[in-house]
This record gives sequence, structure tokens and C-alpha cells, in this order.
Amino acid sequence: LFTLSFTVLASISLFSYPQSYYVFRLGQSVSIVPNIDSSSVVFTIVSGSLPSGLSIHTSTGVISGIPTQTVTSQTITVQAENSVNNKTFSLTFTIRNPITSFSYSQSEYIIAQGQVFSVTPLINGEGAMFSVVSGSLPSGLVLNSSTGTISGTPSQLETSRSVTIKAENEVSNQSFTLVFTVITPISSFSYPQSSFTIPRNEAFTCTPLITGYNPSYSIISGSLPMGLVLNSSTGVISGIPIQSVFFQAVTIQAQNAASSNSFVLSFSVLLAVTLAYPQSSYSLLRNYDVSISPFFTGDSPSFSIQSGSLPYGIILNSSTGVISGTPTQVQSSRSVIIKIQNSISSELF
Repeated sequence: LFTLSFTVLASISLFSYPQSYYVFRLGQSVSIVPNIDSSSVVFTIVSGSLPSGLSIHTSTGVISGIPTQTVTSQTITVQAENSVNNKTFSLTFTIRNPITSFSYSQSEYIIAQGQVFSVTPLINGEGAMFSVVSGSLPSGLVLNSSTGTISGTPSQLETSRSVTIKAENEVSNQSFTLVFTVITPISSFSYPQSSFTIPRNEAFTCTPLITGYNPSYSIISGSLPMGLVLNSSTGVISGIPIQSVFFQAVTIQAQNAASSNSFVLSFSVLLAVTLAYPQSSYSLLRNYDVSISPFFTGDSPSFSIQSGSLPYGIILNSSTGVISGTPTQVQSSRSVIIKIQNSISSELF
């Protein structure tokens, strides 16, 4: 006698996995169960390899584990085989780091209209794509969908325009909200003059010429003459100078949140002049030396003959006002008017 044993197996007509492409997060627990219509099947990988941390169960075909390395589009082919036939199925895996943080360096930006602007995001994660999910960027700015950089030249004034940017990869996403204000930069700033010569002890005021939004003003080098002050809101320089100075320089800065500009001023503060001589009438002796010194006040004066002339042999010192010399001719009743002057005033005697 001889005994025979028979096992009747169904051929494999169906073998697949729920998807042919999988994207998993690095460190995420994975379990993929195949669909198959036969038994006593052995599963093997016949081409490619699974991402690190994943394995296939040869009896069940279940692919499971925790991926430990990032990969992009890694393909394998799994074969299901029994004694009758075999079938294969290909799967592709991408393992991504999740986006764990996403932001920009500031949440609020005040930027200048007409000036180039660029800001790059701070992100921890890979393969991110960027998009605007609410609000909109100011006119002239665009979002680079691959890098997240916001750049361009804002063309319209804006106040507190809000926009939310989303960073997203296949396994995660994060959002960040920005607020933009676009203002007019300080494109020009000056005062009517760069050099001022002003009287001591007299009221002075000077208003700046400026183009720009909401500037504030400050002194960044030098100082104003004593008695003058700078209004930080208007830029007006005013007051009563109380001390003489010569060519005192000061640099004023006009600044707003988007830009700044500066202007250099020079101040001379002078005391007004007055003039007198000890007498208004003099009788001189021919061939005898004479010297007459004036009484005067004022800074940096100069002296000149306004009308008439001095007797022959007598001269006027233009720096000191001293009249001196030796008269050489007899003359009667010669009149002369002396003028004292500086940059701010003059007087006759």
C-alpha cells in the first residue's frame, strides 16, 4: 500500500497594499497590512530596500517599524509567493522630518514704500512649501513658495495689514501671522540754510524742510548754541542764544520707523555792535602824532569810513577802529562818519 497526501492551494490572484505611495514622519510607528486572496504565502522583497527601521514579516506581509532616517521616494518591490504562483507589488516610501518650528524674525514689520524689502523664515523641518492661508501681503511683495522668503518693493501705503503664512510638508504644517505697515520713508531733510549767523540775546526760530511719514528729530553729533533747543517732534530749532560762538557745528537726524536722514548745521552767535569815540570833535596839531581809540561792543567788528574823509596823514584801523597818524596839512572842520559792523548789525558814529 502507498498513501498519498494532497494539498490543494488557490493561486494568488490578488495581492496589493492599500497604497502604492506612503509618506511617514520620522519616528512615527508604521504598520501596513497587505490585501491577498490566498494562504500559505511567503513575502519577500525582490528589489530595493525598506527605509531604515522598517521590516517586512515574511508570513503576513505586514510592513512595520519606526523609520529612523529620512528618505525621498525610496521604492521596493514585494513578492507574494506560494507553491502555485507569485505576484509582486511595488511601494514607494518618503520619510520626512516634521516641521517642529516656523516663524519669521519679527511678527510686525514697518517698511518703507518704494524701498526693496526681503525677509527669510526661520524653520526647523524639511521639504516645506509655503503659502498664504489668510489675509494678503502688501502690494509689491510676494511669497516664494519654495523658500518662504517674502520680498519685493512695497508700492502702496498700508496700516497694520495682516497675513498668515503656512509652512507645510507631507507630514506636518505650521502657521505664522505677520503684520505689515508700509510708510513713506524720509526721502529728503534739510533746513533753509546750512549756516546761520544770529544775534545774541534775540529770539531765533528755524523750521525744517522734510518729506516722510511721522519723523522724530535728535542731535547725533555736536550741540546747539546755549539757549537754543531742538523740538524732537517738529524739528524746529528755537530759543534765545545767550553766548557768543563761532561756527559751532551740530548734526540733526530725522528718523521714522523705516528710514533716517541727517543734516549738518553751523551756528555763529554774535553780539550786536555799538560804537562811540571819546569825543565827537577834535582839534589836532600839525606834525604831532595822534591816536584815538573807540569805545565799542560786539563780536568780530570791522571799521570803515562811511562818508567824508580823515585829515591827511590820519588813518583808520579797520580791525580796531583806532584813528591814528600825524596830520600833515592844516585843515578846518573836516567831517567823517565811521561805520562799525559785523554779520548781524552795524552802527555809525
